[in-house]
Amino acid sequence: MGKITVLFVICCCCLPAQAKYGGGSGTADDPYLIYTAEQMNSIGADSNNWDKCFRLMADIDLSGFTGTAFNVIGYWVKPSDNKAFTGLFDGNSHTISNFSYTSTDKNYIGLFGYVRDPNAEIKNLRLIDPNVDAGTGGAVGSLVGWLREATITNCYADRGSIAGVGAVGGLVGLNLNYGTITKCYSNSSVLGDGFVGGLVGFNTGTITNCHAKGSVFGNGRVGGLAGYNENTILDCYTSGNVTGDDGSSYVGGLCGESIGPYDGKSQSRIHNCFSNATVIGHRDVGGLIGNSGAIVTGCYSTGGVIGRDDNSRWIGGLIGYNDDEGRINNCYSTGSVTGDENVGGLVGAGGKDEVAYSFWDIETSGQTTSAGGSGKTTAEMQKAGTFIAWGCEHVWTIDEGVDYPRLVWENKPGELITVPSVLYGGGTGEADDPYLIYTAEQFNTVGLIPCHFDKHFKLMADIDLGQYTGKSFNIIGFNESYPFSGLFDGNGNTISNFTYTSTGRNYIGLFGYLSGASAEIKNLGLIYPNVDAGTGRSIGSLVGRLEGTITSCYVEGGSVVGFFRIGGLVGDNYHITIGTIGNCYSTAGVSGKYNVGGLVGYSTGTIYNCYSNGSVSGDIRVGGLVGRAPGIISNCYSTASVTGTTEVGGLAGYSGTVSNCFSTGSV
Repeated sequence: MGKITVLFVICCCCLPAQAKYGGGSGTADDPYLIYTAEQMNSIGADSNNWDKCFRLMADIDLSGFTGTAFNVIGYWVKPSDNKAFTGLFDGNSHTISNFSYTSTDKNYIGLFGYVRDPNAEIKNLRLIDPNVDAGTGGAVGSLVGWLREATITNCYADRGSIAGVGAVGGLVGLNLNYGTITKCYSNSSVLGDGFVGGLVGFNTGTITNCHAKGSVFGNGRVGGLAGYNENTILDCYTSGNVTGDDGSSYVGGLCGESIGPYDGKSQSRIHNCFSNATVIGHRDVGGLIGNSGAIVTGCYSTGGVIGRDDNSRWIGGLIGYNDDEGRINNCYSTGSVTGDENVGGLVGAGGKDEVAYSFWDIETSGQTTSAGGSGKTTAEMQKAGTFIAWGCEHVWTIDEGVDYPRLVWENKPGELITVPSVLYGGGTGEADDPYLIYTAEQFNTVGLIPCHFDKHFKLMADIDLGQYTGKSFNIIGFNESYPFSGLFDGNGNTISNFTYTSTGRNYIGLFGYLSGASAEIKNLGLIYPNVDAGTGRSIGSLVGRLEGTITSCYVEGGSVVGFFRIGGLVGDNYHITIGTIGNCYSTAGVSGKYNVGGLVGYSTGTIYNCYSNGSVSGDIRVGGLVGRAPGIISNCYSTASVTGTTEVGGLAGYSGTVSNCFSTGSV
């Protein structure tokens, strides 16, 4: 039998292409035509045709090819021994049934083993009951083992199973070097050890409008759609169960791990996706992502999340562990969440200050705490008013009182979530017709509407924020993802009793993050603000981080407490060219650890015509006016009392360019 097979392959290679296929010349206008299983198998037998165009003309059944009998199209053994499929295969909406491949150790296995070229594409193909078992092999998928710089469009794998060790996916094992997968899905079950995904095992490309519904089982980096992701996933969903075995880590309903920036690589992004999968694992386990350094926007998860054994930890309804680089915006979770340590309704552990406008259901999750986000009752989670910030995007609908928010592309019953037309006391937000603020309630609404952060506002009366305690005030300009870039004119009025208490959030102030060439706050007074950020960084009473302009503003009394870059008015004046503070003062008490100043904690920008008069205490780089100021200070003074241990000064603990300044306070 072995001799017959060899002779068949040799003969196929010797035949003219027209004789091996059902017609055509292999060009884009006249592709080779495939009518039978034998013709399909002939493609892999002749690598000379792997740069050609093919079209499937009928449904075919490959059940006659078992073990390793099918000629996989494209191979990679080592850098000096490989050849990719670089052509076009159009499935023409036909199906290939019962593709089977069984090996103890082969890598790069799929109907196509290795596909590489910016112009290479597989499209409009349906696989029914594919079964691939690569043993200890890696880069295994039903359709493609390794996709590199190439495109897959409108393809799917239905039923069947895919197994290997590393980089195992229901459709594609490895998607590298900006490979693109669009409008595809897999219902196949997937089994592997590391980098295991329902659609793709290991992804550095782009996945759009795809889904996976098969069960996924693995040990490390196990995801319902992708085991590992370092690029973009957009408009995708999953619903199959995702299970990590004993001691497993990085297990998620959509992705096991989606990374932050490193070694010059961009930060991964997951946008407008959801997962209904039940997720089980030991460590870093999340309803959407197990471990995330990604920018995650407009996503949700509804499946249960379970820490599977003793000492399970970092378990979250949406994300198990959110790295310092990770950002979570406009997301929610509703599934039950259980585990032993660091268990959260939305996020198990990590950067809580990087979670914006995101929520979890405290009733269905069984969790009242989270490392980020806001817990709501089921009734609140089914009200449009809870998600007012999401109205800026026009991508969410809600059937109030019946269901949670859904993405527009799901086509669920409900009304579009929008920003109400009347929120303030008048105005349109333009420079000549600013939004008018008369009350504390109107002012607290500003921080809820990120699409208004580039608008113009004018304060029309003195207001008292005493009703907002703890973290109930909505900080304006949440982080670098949502900075305030507009103009706020205090109009000579005051804001009293601004209070905010946190154990470690960064960028805290009435305005958390202000950034932009036109970003400005002017003519505003703060009376007795009290901010305690615990171990937080970039903390001030008016602005946490400034990359814009502040003029004619002041702080009288109150206190500001934090850890790093702490100032009475501004925590961090960060921008060399546009970070400017002029004609301002502060008499607040300020305390912190590093870079602590009576007016500004840290400044690389410009400070002019300013003064401070309060008490300032810290450890390293502590100053009456500025803790550390490598920027410019001119025409300023301080009468503040200063206490510290290293680099302590009456005006600045550390300074750059200083002119016409003095200090008289005790040091």
